[in-house]
Amino acid sequence: MNSAALDKAVFLLRDVHQSPAMAQRALKGYFPELGLVERAHHVRAAYDSLHAGRVLSRPAPSELSIPGHFAAAHERHGFGD
Repeated sequence: MNSAALDKAVFLLRDVHQSPAMAQRALKGYFPELGLVERAHHVRAAYDSLHAGRVLSRPAPSELSIPGHFAAAHERHGFGD
């Protein structure tokens, strides 16, 4: 099972509040190489893990979400106002 697709399915179900059917369709846009059956398996696994009470890992927030780091990145890459 593709862990990136599973993480995206969890995101779509938990954070975007999509239905399982909508999440299956949305996964096609992110992972066009996955067939309908594979997408259904990923969404089912994500749904089961969310409703089983297991805590799934979330990606760490980007350093750019921290205001001081964002300004430093702008300066480091030479972006101006």
